[in-house]
Amino acid sequence: MTWTPTWPMNALRALLEYRRTVVVMVLHGFAGAASAQATDLIISEYVEGSNTNKYIEVYNGTGADIDLSNYELRLYSNGASSPSNTATLSGILAADSVIVYARSSSATYGAGVTVLSNVINFSGNDAIALYKNSAPAGFVDIFGNIGCGPSAEWSDGTYHTADRTLVRNANICSGIAVDPSGCLFPTLAAQWTQYAEDDVSHLGSHTMACGPTVNFDITSSAALESAGSVNINLVIDPVATTDQTVYIHLVNGPGCAYGAGNDYITTPAVLLGDSIAVIILANTATAFLSMNINDDALIEGLETVNCTMTSATVGLNVGVHDQHVFTIQDNDDTGAPTVLEPGDILVVGITSSIDACITGYDDEISFICFKDITSGTSFYLTDNGYERAGTGTMTWDDAEGLVKFERTGSTILAGQVITIQRKSNTPNVGIDIILPDGLWIRTSLGTLSNFNFAASDQLFFFQGLDTDWNDPTGPSNATYSGTVLFGISTNVATPWTTDGTSSNSNLPPGMSCFSLALSPSSNWHKYTGPITQTSQGGWIARVGNVANWNTYATCALFHSSA
Repeated sequence: MTWTPTWPMNALRALLEYRRTVVVMVLHGFAGAASAQATDLIISEYVEGSNTNKYIEVYNGTGADIDLSNYELRLYSNGASSPSNTATLSGILAADSVIVYARSSSATYGAGVTVLSNVINFSGNDAIALYKNSAPAGFVDIFGNIGCGPSAEWSDGTYHTADRTLVRNANICSGIAVDPSGCLFPTLAAQWTQYAEDDVSHLGSHTMACGPTVNFDITSSAALESAGSVNINLVIDPVATTDQTVYIHLVNGPGCAYGAGNDYITTPAVLLGDSIAVIILANTATAFLSMNINDDALIEGLETVNCTMTSATVGLNVGVHDQHVFTIQDNDDTGAPTVLEPGDILVVGITSSIDACITGYDDEISFICFKDITSGTSFYLTDNGYERAGTGTMTWDDAEGLVKFERTGSTILAGQVITIQRKSNTPNVGIDIILPDGLWIRTSLGTLSNFNFAASDQLFFFQGLDTDWNDPTGPSNATYSGTVLFGISTNVATPWTTDGTSSNSNLPPGMSCFSLALSPSSNWHKYTGPITQTSQGGWIARVGNVANWNTYATCALFHSSA
């Protein structure tokens, strides 16, 4: 049969990139006109990459050229209270310019660098200081904590100094001139934006916006169509002493329209050019724009409005959190749950190690469905293998996880990428669907609480009833009488061959056309094949062809690739 998608399937690759951008939640800021200037140099970027890929970037936001011979970079290794290595800098650093220092063997950044191998030789538990040796002499900026050496890194649980890139936030206009007390790095989360290991795309330039800065308070929000008026909040820090205006540009997603009688209007109203002018009163720390939603009777999919701060009046800067995605969720969907068949689900991306990119998470699975997923539709996901007890037993392993997901939100249209993530060290209770939204109920069946996708493993999608899974006492003797929708194996050595371990599985009967065995071995796999429109059978053939998949050496490369 020929399948006509409800949105262009040639958007798949762009949508995979959109998934990466939203999951990581790294947003780029646009600098407005600064109302003040820095008084000295700052460390503007820190790259603690793989192998010997280490970089430190220094930025001059003072408005005047600076003679670098008056400064030193100092390395304090493993908790040392005195410098382990020191390098006196040289040259003139022009106003609004950066200089990038690197090890001689650093290879990930191709533009010009200054080699300081003795100092740019740090790990995640080493402090780095920028020191001024001319009057007034003293520390100009400190990264980390001098005299304190954590075992591997400084971290607050989300931000890390090991295996990460950290970029100084645009509103930071002066360095840390006093070494923090204790053994903490108290400004790590407040002053830095975190990127993946080996991300050097921000080196070579820096944005500094001193003075009052406006940001969205969160990166996304959602509301039911019946919610009426919903505020999207802005925060201003420090407050401005005079009234200011920030301009926010709106871009509607597919099926979403602005205007009376359409999906929504705003307060303030949209000006010519799809932008809104939000007035920020003097000495106020918050402002908002209101999304006034029209509660129509149409059955619709998720509708999104992408809000981007584009500029502000003199005296107000646009901060790093300059984007917000607002989602309208339909409340008119009364259709029956969707019945799925083998081949209706296709996995398009899978990784068993995303912690280096998204702190606190291990596994990530992205898939598409060829049918609309209506409210009330459910499916099951398991990493249990088939016939672990031996070929011909027709039983399933029961030592791993089995999780049910039931849709509670509006219809997800066919072709939309759906992404599942599993939190580190929290088996079934940490598995959630995060895109296109989190409107699902997740249930762990029985005592199965060991869902943990490994680099050499298998996953199966089911649909049926909870009672279709029957697990009597004893090992590897569970049976399933529902529908097996799709299977994927990342066991390169012996795909779809049971060997009595949890890493191998036979393929259930009738699934040879609705399964995939990936190679070569990797923690990170993504479909990168043709994306032109084709039939459902054509898509199944494409995704089932290993030549249409790429594997990646790191999480950063997996998430940065198209």
